[in-house]
Amino acid sequence: MKKTHWLAEEVKAIRLQKGLSMMHVAAGALVHPNTIQRYEAGDSSMSIESVERVLKVLGYELEAISTEK
Repeated sequence: MKKTHWLAEEVKAIRLQKGLSMMHVAAGALVHPNTIQRYEAGDSSMSIESVERVLKVLGYELEAISTEK
């Protein structure tokens, strides 16, 4: 069983809480929807720049997320 990174788990939780699809988040973050799917599942990582764009679509900043942990 693979272990997902805590940040990937947070991204997924926020996305679901806001009712946003992977397609919506991917389009806003300029990444392919499969990238979001693989990241949330723990199958791949994303560059810090991509993570920051995803968080921006979700209405968060990396600093805010990381200080909550």
